[in-house]
Amino acid sequence: MKPKEKTNYTKKALKWAVILMLMLCVGSFLAYLIRIVFARSLLPEEYGLFYAVFELIALLLIFRNIGLNTALEKFIAEYRVKKDYAKIKTLIVSSFIFQLISSSILVIILLTLAPFLTNYYFKEPRSLVILTLLTVYIFTSLFVGVLNSIFKGFQDFKWFSIAEPLKLALILFFSIIFLKSNFGIFSPALGYILGPLAVFLFLLFGARKYFFIFRYKIKDFWKTT
Repeated sequence: MKPKEKTNYTKKALKWAVILMLMLCVGSFLAYLIRIVFARSLLPEEYGLFYAVFELIALLLIFRNIGLNTALEKFIAEYRVKKDYAKIKTLIVSSFIFQLISSSILVIILLTLAPFLTNYYFKEPRSLVILTLLTVYIFTSLFVGVLNSIFKGFQDFKWFSIAEPLKLALILFFSIIFLKSNFGIFSPALGYILGPLAVFLFLLFGARKYFFIFRYKIKDFWKTT
């Protein structure tokens, strides 16, 4: 690498490191703001009930991902250098299918156990509705996560840097709309459904430059899986 090219690369890396740090700070602020809005808009028992259900979902999502998105980022970056787009397509498809299957199993288990959890764990009838609504979030979070991994793998800093702050901003936006519309305790759950869904559609627009990958044939699917 020539000295001038090295200098330009260093400047670009430093620029995006600063931007990513700023977006991380914005995301942290929005996450804090969401909790403040919920705490002030809901009764204490409603606030506690929503986050009890939400944290259960968040905990279970850890077992769905099991590092797949991180691995997807790593191998996309590796095969991008080799211009092996067939392999990249295979990685994306296999990762998405595996997580879609595990998400579906998770949703089926949660919906089956929902009456039991409502009666003996949460001990609050409204938790059944919240839990049912948040099962949709399991799928919308999957779509956003896979797209975000694609952006990271291709080092598309512009798109993956705004994904999380934008998601949180839209969750807050939709939640406030539902709170103002008197949906009460169900407002946060609806916000967590529509926020990621809106972000997914937005990120899909940014990912259109990578759609050419899907013209390639899947390569060594079972070996990759």
